[in-house]
Amino acid sequence: MVISTDINLLGGMAERTNALVLKTSIPARVSWVRIPLPPPRKTIMELEVILFAIYKERLQSNSVIVELPEDSTVEQLVNKLRSDYPQIATLETNIVVAVNSEYSEYDLKLKSTDEICLIPPVSGG
Repeated sequence: MVISTDINLLGGMAERTNALVLKTSIPARVSWVRIPLPPPRKTIMELEVILFAIYKERLQSNSVIVELPEDSTVEQLVNKLRSDYPQIATLETNIVVAVNSEYSEYDLKLKSTDEICLIPPVSGG
């Protein structure tokens, strides 16, 4: 029995499919069986989120560690924070996030090396 990954040639270029191909040899008969492989698992990132002012008071910590899949966005981070720490802010409150010292959009993809801070709401007159 031979186990290998299936490679198809398309227009002279190789393309790897997400399947195992098993070749069995029985006298006078060769058969191939395609077994689908599960999709590759995403790596989990540990992100440190630095807290200031009201967020620091509510969570009673200078920072929190949040685990998210690789390529997660700021929006996914905020949703995870709201889920894990419901006291962080009301649902009406827009949580402002800075990534690497710049205000970030919610669709920004995060990296494990990013410096992430929650910017507290500003009020005054």
